[in-house]
Order: sequence, then structure tokens, then C-alpha cells
Amino acid sequence: MREGHDACRFVQTDDGWSIGGTTVFDHGGNAAHLAYDVASGPSPNIPTCG
Repeated sequence: MREGHDACRFVQTDDGWSIGGTTVFDHGGNAAHLAYDVASGPSPNIPTCG
């Protein structure tokens, strides 16, 4: 397991959910950064971050 940090947000929209966030972590001794935005339809199952 690699150490790092992740932050995300869940926003309910008219069409479902918008999930966005960013993560930073060590990748082979170098700093890596990943930003993401995901759109989801309406669902009773809300995913978790982390």
C-alpha cells in the first residue's frame, strides 16, 4: 500500500450524483497527482472515497 492523500466531494444533481476529487501520492519516488470528476445516475448506493 502506498501512502497518500485523497479528497472528494459528492454533489446531488438533477440527474444523479457528481463526484469529484483529487489525490496525491508517491509513485516510484516521485510525487503524483490525479484529479477526477465522475457523473453517476440516481442510485440508492452511494460510493465512498478512500
